[in-house]
Amino acid sequence: MAVSVVPMVIAIYGMGAVASSLASYLIAAAKHRDASHWAFLGFVFPPLLLLTFFLRPLPHEQRVQRRLQRGLESYIADRNDD
Repeated sequence: MAVSVVPMVIAIYGMGAVASSLASYLIAAAKHRDASHWAFLGFVFPPLLLLTFFLRPLPHEQRVQRRLQRGLESYIADRNDD
């Protein structure tokens, strides 16, 4: 590979990584998964975008449990600030 082609390859890989990160974020959010986690993995390892397509949506019980846990954590953090 010629030296003049290397910057173009890096730029194309970078654009692909950003696009993969955005797509992973959107897919994971639609399936009620941790979107920021999947966006990071999609950026670092763009082929993992394919894995997000095969994720099953999070069951309703787990979504409720996660929401309650976040609420309790913020409540505890607020009480510790006082």
